[in-house]
Amino acid sequence: YALLGLRACAEAGLEIPSDVWQDAEKHLLRTQGGDGGWCYTVGSSYGSMAAGGLGGLAICKYYLGQKVAQDANIKRAVDWLAKNFTVLQNPGSGTSWHYYYLYGLERSGTLAGIDAFGTNNWYRHGARYLIIEQNPDGDWNKSPQDTCFAILFLSRATKPLTSPKIIITPD
Repeated sequence: YALLGLRACAEAGLEIPSDVWQDAEKHLLRTQGGDGGWCYTVGSSYGSMAAGGLGGLAICKYYLGQKVAQDANIKRAVDWLAKNFTVLQNPGSGTSWHYYYLYGLERSGTLAGIDAFGTNNWYRHGARYLIIEQNPDGDWNKSPQDTCFAILFLSRATKPLTSPKIIITPD
């Protein structure tokens, strides 16, 4: 989320020193697992962290002027998400943070500029799942948190990295 915030600042015209992007990139590369995914502290990679790591790495690469789509570490993360793809649970973590993982798929897919993890169109599969799982009263799991993540996914809330920058001018 810190990198999403920094991206929002950069999009608003604030200058973010390149060493901030470099340090964040170094951290993400250092913590990326040998399997291409990420975990929270120590252990096996799982979906929500792999999606978060991929999205963060894509942001760093973009603001450092590097080709996101051609990066080997981005490819490893995309491959991890393809190999472990499901919308029925948070891969490696079961139902824990499931809807956060779905929102992570939306962010990472958009930020990496991809429509599918492997042969899985992440939006089509996720949207179908969320429509089926939505309660008659409009929420998901009787949870404001899950409902927010579902809405962020369905609305495709993340702007692509190639989108025009927003310029804020004084009134």
